[in-house]
Amino acid sequence: MSDYVLKDLSFSYPPKKKGETPTKVFENLSLTFDQGEFIFLEGSSGSGKTTLLRLLAGLLDPDNGTFMNKGENLFEFKTQSRDLGYCFQEAFLYPFATVYGNIYMALNGFGLSRLEKDKLIKEIIKDTDLLPLLNYKPKQLSGGQAKTVALCRALIRKPSLLLADEPFAGTDERLKDRLRQKMFRICKDNHTSVIYVSHDIKESLGFDSRYRLEDGNLIKII
Repeated sequence: MSDYVLKDLSFSYPPKKKGETPTKVFENLSLTFDQGEFIFLEGSSGSGKTTLLRLLAGLLDPDNGTFMNKGENLFEFKTQSRDLGYCFQEAFLYPFATVYGNIYMALNGFGLSRLEKDKLIKEIIKDTDLLPLLNYKPKQLSGGQAKTVALCRALIRKPSLLLADEPFAGTDERLKDRLRQKMFRICKDNHTSVIYVSHDIKESLGFDSRYRLEDGNLIKII
């Protein structure tokens, strides 16, 4: 049996105006994958890719369905109680916190000392250009630097599952390749499962499986 089992997921956005009908996105959608598996998810704009990730992360509540892992339905847990990291299309950094502070806050609530947190931050920023920028605020960063901070923040807790929604969109090809390689390396080392959304099919290289989301259905390509 697979480590993660998403079964019969249904979700509709509520009507925007009185008298309108809900907007159905998924009905009885299912997906299974193993711990450490890398999944590439493609699909046209508006097909529901971001909605799916937000449901898995707990940022939206499903109308129906289960998301099982280790005998537990993750849909019954709040976002902060799910062992996952999330990289959004935008970096969404805290504007008044430094680079260090933005990464540091991802470690709150886990009983770690300041020294332990500092060690983890130094480890996660290796092979990046963030070391001289730790006291910078987000407004002082380039778009690529902000995306680097967001990736480090998502991976620093070594989550069991990483949800990545076009995390490197807008970065130049050289930086995108560096960040993808860093993501691959950390996730493989920690046996982290990955669901990675992108419009760029070239980015699917290195993934274990590839799906297309179309008309509310997941179609396995590889």
